[in-house]
Amino acid sequence: MQSLNKSNPEVWDAHYQKEKSALTFPDENLVRILSRIPHVGNALDHGAGSGRHSFLLQSYGFQVTACDYSAKSIQTIQETILGVATDVITSTSLPYDSGKFDLVVSWGV
Repeated sequence: MQSLNKSNPEVWDAHYQKEKSALTFPDENLVRILSRIPHVGNALDHGAGSGRHSFLLQSYGFQVTACDYSAKSIQTIQETILGVATDVITSTSLPYDSGKFDLVVSWGV
């Protein structure tokens, strides 16, 4: 029997297959934080999940890149949010140049 380890991509892919995993409303605390900072530049949504914060960042005017461990998560974002760059991240090191992002959100990761 396979261990249900949260670092296992198959577990996360299975999670994002379920309709209830598609969170649509952003966390109100993040909304408050974003209301206090400039809304320009490049943003990374690290551990993007269903993309709720990618959409929020985009609506605030950021150029957004969403990354997640789950290929299903990234597929959902690609299908529902136009204009967001996406990456499936399978290692602990991120493949982005230093200074590429003006803002990084890693909510609930």
